[in-house]
Amino acid sequence: MKKPVRLIIAALLLVLLGAWMAYYISGTPEFSLYRSRKAAQSHNWKGFQKYVDVDNILDKSIEVLADLQMNPAQSDSGTSVNLGGLFAKGFMFLFKNDLKKVLKSEVRYFIDHGEFEKRKREEEVGSAVTLSDYWTTLDPEKSYKGRTRADISGDEAKVSFTFHPRGAAADITVWILMSHRDGYWKITDIQNMKEVIRALDKCREAAGSQVE
Repeated sequence: MKKPVRLIIAALLLVLLGAWMAYYISGTPEFSLYRSRKAAQSHNWKGFQKYVDVDNILDKSIEVLADLQMNPAQSDSGTSVNLGGLFAKGFMFLFKNDLKKVLKSEVRYFIDHGEFEKRKREEEVGSAVTLSDYWTTLDPEKSYKGRTRADISGDEAKVSFTFHPRGAAADITVWILMSHRDGYWKITDIQNMKEVIRALDKCREAAGSQVE
């Protein structure tokens, strides 16, 4: 085989291999995670929503926050009744749609501008902890340690990421749930959201005691 012919065949082989790899990589959970991050970095709200089910995650977030209002420092096996928490939980579910709109607007503002909207805390949120407070506590750019595991079963996947925020007694592992839809993977939920929020609350308490 003459050298020019071999070069042409080699070039075609590389093109075909590249096309196959592009198809394979684009069909993995890791690719969707990469695309969602790029969409956030380029302030592309539509692109971000393509790879992240924002509505479902916010619905689950409100449920978790309502449960934490019931038993803020109690394990899931606890049986005592917190009447104040019960009232707060009922209030959150009563105004769930309004709360979801507020949270979604915060997420969109963050994607559009790369930061959370600055608000007058005393006038608008009182002493409540905001979404930006948790983000600041986690500080993912500095605390991120890496992806630790990826489990795929059919059209469902579970990917874990490890962080170690300032004030944390141990690493915090976040489990991301993903589903394969319309030819690509989409983030649908944070499986251990309650445990992550509790861990971040402890970090905030630790940081507060250090300041005092």
